[in-house]
Amino acid sequence: MDTLGERVTFLRENMEMSQKEFAEKIGISPMTLSKYTKDLNEPRSSTILKMAQVLSTTSDYILGLTNDYSSPNNTKSLENEREQNLLFNFRKLSEKDKNRVEERILTLLENSK
Repeated sequence: MDTLGERVTFLRENMEMSQKEFAEKIGISPMTLSKYTKDLNEPRSSTILKMAQVLSTTSDYILGLTNDYSSPNNTKSLENEREQNLLFNFRKLSEKDKNRVEERILTLLENSK
């Protein structure tokens, strides 16, 4: 996750929030948000701060200055960057491949007992 758009999309989806709902919460139109998430336009600093608040992260994470997206108030944060990357990549898979990954994890867990 290198771009502002990828980071915002990852966090929004992690919170199971629609684009429309997120846009309303930060006070912009869904079309404007779409341009941000496609990295066609860059948001103002005040919009980045609102995004960070709604997504329970820091502006540093949204801007790509850190890979740690947890904030002191974020209880849903993943433990580390490795888990973030796994989840981000998992979401890119087809449904069939997601099922294969899930089966593999269950097999590994059974074998570790």
